[in-house]
Amino acid sequence: SEDDSRLEVSDIECRHAKWHAMETMRYFKSIYPDSELYYLIGSDNLAMFLRSHRLVEFLTDFHFAVVIRNKEYVEPILAENNDAFTRRERFEIIPSPIENDGISSTLVREYYRLGIPDTGRMLHPKVAELMQETTIYKNFQ
Repeated sequence: SEDDSRLEVSDIECRHAKWHAMETMRYFKSIYPDSELYYLIGSDNLAMFLRSHRLVEFLTDFHFAVVIRNKEYVEPILAENNDAFTRRERFEIIPSPIENDGISSTLVREYYRLGIPDTGRMLHPKVAELMQETTIYKNFQ
């Protein structure tokens, strides 16, 4: 990106709206085969993701970076799922920095679904502009 050369913005999920996390992660693995890839997820969505029928396959190939939301305790969520619990080393737990408090991709998607384009400080202005140009989140359920 213009602001940080270590970051790259991809529109792959805009071009493949029906893709799930597995397809997206495999796509990036094909581009960066020697990299260790992490799937970034908020703790507020972790329990739902752990119910995925492809969880073991996902955990075999990728890691999770779980950002704590709303002071949630992640360990009990992992302990409730045997596949996650036995592969605990595949999860990095990241405390949410104070300056990121209140920032949520789930909330951003909900705003766009409801037609509320002002996401305040949750998005970089260029990301907000890109989301305005695409309709991927307009019909998001």
